[in-house]
Amino acid sequence: MRSKSGLTLPGRLPGRLPELCVLLAAVFLTGASAMAYEVAWTRGLVLVLGSTATTTAVVLAVFVGALGLGARWGGPRADAAERPLLLYGLLELGAALWAVLALGLAALLLQPYAALAGALPDAFRFALRLAVAAVVVAPGALLLGATLPALVRFWVREKDATGRGTAWVYGANTLGAVAGTLVTGFWGIEWLGVRGWLVLSAGVATLVGAIAAAVGARTRLPTLARTVGAVSYT
Repeated sequence: MRSKSGLTLPGRLPGRLPELCVLLAAVFLTGASAMAYEVAWTRGLVLVLGSTATTTAVVLAVFVGALGLGARWGGPRADAAERPLLLYGLLELGAALWAVLALGLAALLLQPYAALAGALPDAFRFALRLAVAAVVVAPGALLLGATLPALVRFWVREKDATGRGTAWVYGANTLGAVAGTLVTGFWGIEWLGVRGWLVLSAGVATLVGAIAAAVGARTRLPTLARTVGAVSYT
Protein backbone atom coordinates (compact mmCIF):
# COMPACT_ATOMS: atom_id res chain seq x y z
CA MET A 1 0.00 0.00 0.00
CA ARG A 2 1.36 3.45 -0.92
CA SER A 3 0.34 6.67 0.81
CA LYS A 4 -0.25 10.01 -0.91
CA SER A 5 3.23 11.06 0.14
CA GLY A 6 4.75 8.11 -1.75
CA LEU A 7 5.71 6.19 1.38
CA THR A 8 5.23 2.43 1.08
CA LEU A 9 3.18 1.11 3.96
CA PRO A 10 2.50 -2.48 5.02
CA GLY A 11 -0.82 -4.13 4.31
CA ARG A 12 -4.26 -2.53 4.36
CA LEU A 13 -3.77 -0.10 7.19
CA PRO A 14 -6.58 2.03 8.58
CA GLY A 15 -6.65 5.71 7.74
CA ARG A 16 -4.15 8.13 6.30
CA LEU A 17 -0.49 8.76 6.99
CA PRO A 18 -1.03 11.03 10.06
CA GLU A 19 -3.01 8.26 11.75
CA LEU A 20 -0.29 5.76 10.92
CA CYS A 21 2.28 8.09 12.45
CA VAL A 22 0.22 8.11 15.66
CA LEU A 23 0.34 4.31 15.72
CA LEU A 24 4.10 4.32 15.18
CA ALA A 25 4.43 6.85 18.00
CA ALA A 26 2.57 4.43 20.28
CA VAL A 27 4.96 1.65 19.28
CA PHE A 28 7.91 3.97 19.96
CA LEU A 29 6.57 4.86 23.41
CA THR A 30 6.03 1.18 24.20
CA GLY A 31 9.70 0.49 23.55
CA ALA A 32 10.79 3.55 25.52
CA SER A 33 8.66 2.69 28.55
CA ALA A 34 9.81 -0.94 28.50
CA MET A 35 13.46 0.05 28.78
CA ALA A 36 12.66 2.70 31.37
CA TYR A 37 11.10 -0.08 33.44
CA GLU A 38 14.12 -2.34 32.97
CA VAL A 39 16.62 0.32 34.02
CA ALA A 40 14.50 1.34 37.02
CA TRP A 41 13.96 -2.28 38.07
CA THR A 42 17.69 -2.89 37.86
CA ARG A 43 18.43 0.15 40.04
CA GLY A 44 15.83 -1.01 42.55
CA LEU A 45 17.06 -4.60 42.67
CA VAL A 46 20.67 -3.49 43.08
CA LEU A 47 19.62 -2.17 46.49
CA VAL A 48 18.30 -5.64 47.37
CA LEU A 49 20.73 -8.00 45.66
CA GLY A 50 23.88 -5.91 45.86
CA SER A 51 25.63 -3.60 43.42
CA THR A 52 27.51 -6.12 41.34
CA ALA A 53 27.90 -6.97 37.67
CA THR A 54 26.25 -10.30 38.46
CA THR A 55 23.09 -8.61 39.69
CA THR A 56 22.86 -6.45 36.57
CA ALA A 57 23.43 -9.46 34.33
CA VAL A 58 20.81 -11.52 36.17
CA VAL A 59 18.17 -8.81 35.91
CA LEU A 60 18.90 -8.25 32.22
CA ALA A 61 18.78 -11.99 31.51
CA VAL A 62 15.43 -12.37 33.27
CA PHE A 63 14.03 -9.32 31.47
CA VAL A 64 15.10 -10.40 27.98
CA GLY A 65 14.10 -14.02 28.58
CA ALA A 66 10.65 -13.01 29.82
CA LEU A 67 10.21 -10.70 26.82
CA GLY A 68 10.86 -13.63 24.52
CA LEU A 69 8.50 -15.91 26.41
CA GLY A 70 5.84 -13.21 26.37
CA ALA A 71 6.17 -12.81 22.60
CA ARG A 72 5.99 -16.58 22.14
CA TRP A 73 2.90 -16.79 24.31
CA GLY A 74 1.26 -13.74 22.78
CA GLY A 75 1.81 -14.54 19.09
CA PRO A 76 -0.87 -17.22 18.61
CA ARG A 77 -3.28 -15.33 20.84
CA ALA A 78 -2.79 -12.14 18.84
CA ASP A 79 -3.44 -14.05 15.61
CA ALA A 80 -6.69 -15.39 17.05
CA ALA A 81 -7.79 -11.99 18.40
CA GLU A 82 -10.49 -10.07 16.58
CA ARG A 83 -9.55 -6.95 18.52
CA PRO A 84 -5.73 -7.00 18.71
CA LEU A 85 -5.48 -3.30 19.54
CA LEU A 86 -7.67 -3.87 22.59
CA LEU A 87 -5.42 -6.79 23.55
CA TYR A 88 -2.37 -4.55 23.21
CA GLY A 89 -3.94 -1.83 25.33
CA LEU A 90 -4.82 -4.23 28.14
CA LEU A 91 -1.33 -5.74 28.11
CA GLU A 92 0.23 -2.27 28.22
CA LEU A 93 -1.97 -1.29 31.15
CA GLY A 94 -1.06 -4.46 33.01
CA ALA A 95 2.64 -3.92 32.43
CA ALA A 96 2.42 -0.32 33.64
CA LEU A 97 0.64 -1.40 36.81
CA TRP A 98 3.23 -4.09 37.49
CA ALA A 99 6.08 -1.65 36.80
CA VAL A 100 4.99 0.50 39.73
CA LEU A 101 4.24 -2.44 42.03
CA ALA A 102 7.57 -4.13 41.30
CA LEU A 103 9.70 -1.68 43.28
CA GLY A 104 7.50 -2.12 46.33
CA LEU A 105 7.78 -5.88 45.96
CA ALA A 106 11.57 -5.60 45.72
CA ALA A 107 11.63 -3.62 48.95
CA LEU A 108 9.52 -6.28 50.68
CA LEU A 109 12.01 -8.96 49.61
CA LEU A 110 15.02 -7.10 51.03
CA GLN A 111 14.89 -8.55 54.55
CA PRO A 112 14.11 -12.16 53.56
CA TYR A 113 16.85 -12.10 50.92
CA ALA A 114 19.42 -10.67 53.32
CA ALA A 115 18.55 -13.27 55.95
CA LEU A 116 18.87 -16.17 53.52
CA ALA A 117 21.75 -15.04 51.32
CA GLY A 118 24.26 -14.65 54.13
CA ALA A 119 24.03 -18.31 55.07
CA LEU A 120 24.15 -19.74 51.54
CA PRO A 121 27.14 -20.83 49.44
CA ASP A 122 27.82 -18.95 46.21
CA ALA A 123 25.91 -21.27 43.88
CA PHE A 124 22.75 -21.17 46.00
CA ARG A 125 23.10 -17.43 46.49
CA PHE A 126 23.15 -16.99 42.71
CA ALA A 127 20.03 -19.14 42.40
CA LEU A 128 18.34 -17.00 45.05
CA ARG A 129 19.27 -13.83 43.17
CA LEU A 130 17.80 -15.31 40.02
CA ALA A 131 14.59 -16.22 41.83
CA VAL A 132 14.17 -12.75 43.33
CA ALA A 133 14.84 -11.09 39.96
CA ALA A 134 12.32 -13.40 38.30
CA VAL A 135 9.61 -12.63 40.86
CA VAL A 136 10.10 -8.87 40.48
CA VAL A 137 10.85 -8.53 36.76
CA ALA A 138 9.36 -11.49 34.89
CA PRO A 139 5.59 -10.74 35.18
CA GLY A 140 5.94 -7.23 33.76
CA ALA A 141 8.38 -8.34 31.07
CA LEU A 142 6.06 -11.17 30.00
CA LEU A 143 3.26 -8.65 29.46
CA LEU A 144 5.58 -6.32 27.56
CA GLY A 145 6.76 -9.16 25.34
CA ALA A 146 3.19 -9.99 24.39
CA THR A 147 2.43 -6.40 23.32
CA LEU A 148 4.48 -6.57 20.12
CA PRO A 149 2.66 -9.54 18.58
CA ALA A 150 -0.62 -7.74 19.25
CA LEU A 151 0.68 -4.58 17.56
CA VAL A 152 2.01 -6.56 14.60
CA ARG A 153 -1.36 -8.29 14.34
CA PHE A 154 -3.14 -4.94 14.20
CA TRP A 155 -0.58 -3.54 11.77
CA VAL A 156 -0.56 -6.46 9.34
CA ARG A 157 -3.76 -7.07 7.41
CA GLU A 158 -2.46 -9.34 4.62
CA LYS A 159 -0.20 -12.39 4.60
CA ASP A 160 2.16 -10.91 2.00
CA ALA A 161 2.73 -7.84 4.19
CA THR A 162 3.79 -9.79 7.28
CA GLY A 163 7.55 -9.26 6.95
CA ARG A 164 7.28 -5.59 6.04
CA GLY A 165 4.72 -4.87 8.74
CA THR A 166 6.80 -6.63 11.38
CA ALA A 167 9.84 -4.61 10.34
CA TRP A 168 7.96 -1.32 10.79
CA VAL A 169 6.68 -2.26 14.25
CA TYR A 170 9.95 -3.70 15.55
CA GLY A 171 11.95 -0.85 14.03
CA ALA A 172 9.88 1.81 15.78
CA ASN A 173 9.91 -0.22 18.99
CA THR A 174 13.69 -0.60 18.87
CA LEU A 175 14.20 3.13 18.36
CA GLY A 176 11.94 3.73 21.36
CA ALA A 177 13.93 1.24 23.44
CA VAL A 178 17.20 3.01 22.62
CA ALA A 179 15.69 6.39 23.46
CA GLY A 180 14.17 5.06 26.68
CA THR A 181 17.47 3.59 27.81
CA LEU A 182 19.43 6.77 27.11
CA VAL A 183 16.93 9.17 28.66
CA THR A 184 16.35 6.98 31.72
CA GLY A 185 20.00 6.19 32.36
CA PHE A 186 21.45 9.66 31.83
CA TRP A 187 18.70 12.10 32.77
CA GLY A 188 15.40 10.63 33.95
CA ILE A 189 16.48 8.91 37.16
CA GLU A 190 18.85 11.74 38.04
CA TRP A 191 16.02 14.22 37.56
CA LEU A 192 13.15 12.44 39.35
CA GLY A 193 14.76 9.50 41.14
CA VAL A 194 14.06 5.84 40.43
CA ARG A 195 10.50 5.78 41.75
CA GLY A 196 9.53 9.15 40.31
CA TRP A 197 10.81 8.32 36.83
CA LEU A 198 9.21 4.90 36.94
CA VAL A 199 5.84 6.41 37.86
CA LEU A 200 6.15 8.96 35.05
CA SER A 201 7.05 6.26 32.52
CA ALA A 202 4.19 4.08 33.70
CA GLY A 203 1.85 7.06 33.45
CA VAL A 204 2.78 7.63 29.80
CA ALA A 205 2.34 3.92 29.07
CA THR A 206 -1.02 3.94 30.87
CA LEU A 207 -2.23 6.79 28.67
CA VAL A 208 -1.10 4.97 25.52
CA GLY A 209 -2.67 1.71 26.70
CA ALA A 210 -5.96 3.33 27.66
CA ILE A 211 -6.30 5.07 24.29
CA ALA A 212 -5.40 1.86 22.45
CA ALA A 213 -7.91 -0.14 24.47
CA ALA A 214 -10.68 2.40 23.86
CA VAL A 215 -10.04 2.49 20.10
CA GLY A 216 -9.40 -1.24 19.90
CA ALA A 217 -12.71 -2.09 21.56
CA ARG A 218 -14.43 -0.64 18.48
CA THR A 219 -12.08 -2.19 15.90
CA ARG A 220 -12.69 -5.79 14.84
CA LEU A 221 -10.44 -7.65 12.39
CA PRO A 222 -10.69 -11.09 10.78
CA THR A 223 -8.30 -13.59 12.37
CA LEU A 224 -5.06 -14.44 10.58
CA ALA A 225 -3.92 -17.95 9.71
CA ARG A 226 -1.70 -19.61 12.32
CA THR A 227 1.12 -19.77 9.75
CA VAL A 228 1.41 -15.99 9.79
CA GLY A 229 1.95 -16.07 13.55
CA ALA A 230 4.62 -18.72 13.14
CA VAL A 231 6.50 -16.43 10.77
CA SER A 232 6.07 -13.31 12.87
CA TYR A 233 6.68 -14.37 16.43
CA THR A 234 9.00 -17.35 16.61
